[in-house]
Amino acid sequence: MTDQAYHAALRWLALTAWLTYAALSAGSLSIDPETRFRVAESIARNGTVALAEPNLHTVEHDGKHYSLFFPGQTLVLLPVAAAEVLAADGFGIDANLAATGARFATAVFVMPAFALLYLLGHVALLRALEVGRRLALFSGGLLLIGTHALIWGTNGSEETILGAISAWAFWALVSADRIARDDPDASAATVRAYVRHLGLAGVLLAIGMIHRSTFIAVAGGAAVLAIPSMLGHRRLLIRGWGRFAVWVAAGVVVVATVPLYNWIRFGNALDTGYGRYYEAFGGVFSTDLLTGLRGHLLSPGKSVFLYVPWLVLLPPALLMPGVRRRLGRLGVALLVMIALHLLIYSKFIFWAGAFGWSVRFHVSIMPLLFVPIAVWLDRATLKRGVRVALVLLATASVLIQLAGRALNDGLEHRQHPEYYTGPDNLIPDEAAWTWHGSQLTLRLVNIGRKLSGRRLLDLEEGDPQRIVTVWSIFPCRAAVVMKSRVIVIALWALWILLVAAALGAGGRTVSLAWPRAP
Repeated sequence: MTDQAYHAALRWLALTAWLTYAALSAGSLSIDPETRFRVAESIARNGTVALAEPNLHTVEHDGKHYSLFFPGQTLVLLPVAAAEVLAADGFGIDANLAATGARFATAVFVMPAFALLYLLGHVALLRALEVGRRLALFSGGLLLIGTHALIWGTNGSEETILGAISAWAFWALVSADRIARDDPDASAATVRAYVRHLGLAGVLLAIGMIHRSTFIAVAGGAAVLAIPSMLGHRRLLIRGWGRFAVWVAAGVVVVATVPLYNWIRFGNALDTGYGRYYEAFGGVFSTDLLTGLRGHLLSPGKSVFLYVPWLVLLPPALLMPGVRRRLGRLGVALLVMIALHLLIYSKFIFWAGAFGWSVRFHVSIMPLLFVPIAVWLDRATLKRGVRVALVLLATASVLIQLAGRALNDGLEHRQHPEYYTGPDNLIPDEAAWTWHGSQLTLRLVNIGRKLSGRRLLDLEEGDPQRIVTVWSIFPCRAAVVMKSRVIVIALWALWILLVAAALGAGGRTVSLAWPRAP
């Protein structure tokens, strides 16, 4: 495959990613990004981070309501919120229409753009490791539609933002080390390139930290790559200390937004609000470690291997001597990251990420988890039976995500709140530990019931809560809550256009990457 064909295929694949996530978008924001968006609105309209009304993810301080979350995604969404306020206050557009339009634009156009970056970061990292072009494209495509990024990347969640940051940060570190090794004489151009890549990685990791404190797991893995490289190539840093200092300063400024945000909300730079919020649940990290580990890896309701079957290849890939040699320090870095990630989220009170499809937290590291598998397959000699098994694993991974995206991810929670425990029934009980309570099992049943025309919840025809029971694409959801048939028809037209464009772009990708023999 030529460079020209590869880059053309990659561009078409990136376009396919954006169009696919746009077409499969719910058209609205789930409660976490909705809370962050409300903060952005409050900043744009009132110049304050306080919210007018409390919700499930707010904490009260001095009679005001504040978002529980870190400021990262709020800052990402601030331009959209500012455009909404300008449209309503500056141009006289109805405030409710402007607010709905802003959320729709965020869900359908803005957040799917991060799926594009999510894909490109993974492919770039594979190419930096000299994985074959076609395999890199295949792995990127499977990452998009064969993992639960397809669910969490289409409801406004920040998971794909964090996944993109993780992939590009590791790419920058791998590239920096390669740049230094390829020029032992350390020319001025090499010094600049090394410092630039190292600094970029640091700033990206800083951006990840202002989204979520638990991103420390990714940062910890990255440190395993960065520190030995910095020590081994310290003369490059000494020669480029001025540029490096600028990057360090930029990273410090980014991270400083978190204590500043804390001080603005609570008058204390170290008070994130998490302690007071999770006190009612028994504390932030109050889950038994083995319970959390078993839930993440082995439970019938939440196991990452069950929801992304392709990942069963990860443990054997990491054990392969050839893979370990080829990954080098990156392999150690990935193991450290995985260990920290599992430790943190296994102890977290909401170890399962509440009631959504699988465990959403894993989406943020999925571009890195796919790397050892691709490195293994890149030079493996596969017998026909193994190739068939790989096709089955990839197909199962895709079909499972399509099942997850077909209906609202909270449907089974609404049907069976008794399968959950804790305040607001947010901690899975039977939903995690039994097959009859597993969301995957219930989802297959619900799809069958939906296709046969049976009701999924006992709701009246005009009840807006029926939005939970319809096919989870934005025109279907809009038809439940919007009175204007013209708008609904326009949304269907947009959806059909997006689907047709996604299929066309995907077809073009395949024809470029795997052309038919003449």
